[in-house]
Amino acid sequence: MTTILAIGKFIHKERKKQKLSLAKLSTKAFGNPYRASAIGEIEKANMPDVTFQTIDKLLIALGYSLKDLFLAN
Repeated sequence: MTTILAIGKFIHKERKKQKLSLAKLSTKAFGNPYRASAIGEIEKANMPDVTFQTIDKLLIALGYSLKDLFLAN
């Protein structure tokens, strides 16, 4: 499994576990719902050029850190 796929699956799994829509996660991470479609693409590993800053914001919104992500895999 590629790293971007593992990251996407982790974000998707945690978002679903917390019962957050893409728009709600976008609002928590970025302050608005307008990045919801981009989050969906990250979850499906269709955005290979995603930055660590974006991943970090999503993880923090879900209650995790980059360290947690790598320890989970």
